[in-house]
Amino acid sequence: MSLLRKFNESEKKDRLATLPNLLTLSRAVGGVALGTLMAAKMVGPMEAFSFAAILGATDAEGNIIKFSEKYPRLQKALRIYPSKIGSDIDPIADKALTIPVLIGGILSGEISSVIATGLIASEAITSGVTIAAKLKDKEPEVSNIGKLGMISRVGTIGSNLLLSSVPYEGHAVLHNALETTTNVGFAASMGLGLYSAYTLYKENFSK
Repeated sequence: MSLLRKFNESEKKDRLATLPNLLTLSRAVGGVALGTLMAAKMVGPMEAFSFAAILGATDAEGNIIKFSEKYPRLQKALRIYPSKIGSDIDPIADKALTIPVLIGGILSGEISSVIATGLIASEAITSGVTIAAKLKDKEPEVSNIGKLGMISRVGTIGSNLLLSSVPYEGHAVLHNALETTTNVGFAASMGLGLYSAYTLYKENFSK
């Protein structure tokens, strides 16, 4: 079951000026901006980690929508409405956050090239299946596995950035803990990403 509930016909409107759409847009624009700053070495790993964490938190728009449904007045005042266009651009915003940051991390040397390449490949496979499904007029949904994969990828990026800011000399225990966390996160991200791609393929092409 998706974290984002299915929209009924009355909700499938092209609402643009809503809080969830603003959060989604900020994730996409912010990811590109952060990746560019990292590539230009205009931000350090700690600053990059902080910005990535804030941008990653905007992926909770689906949970915000569900929470606001209990408070109609708050939902109306803040325009916390679901929309078809928001559902469509959400996975694009996820990619627009992670891929530029990974590329920026490679160019700045703050993210392992092996980890970055693996995560980019995972994103590319998932995106390819999603795009292929849409070209066949399918409506691929963002599943719980897909959301967990996104959280895992952002977490892996964050721990790798922290690792880059903690030298081994004098901080061996913390450095080793961050290295282990990064490697475990990378393995989990790859597994979740590939499983998400498999699920998308199975749901949209094997029926």
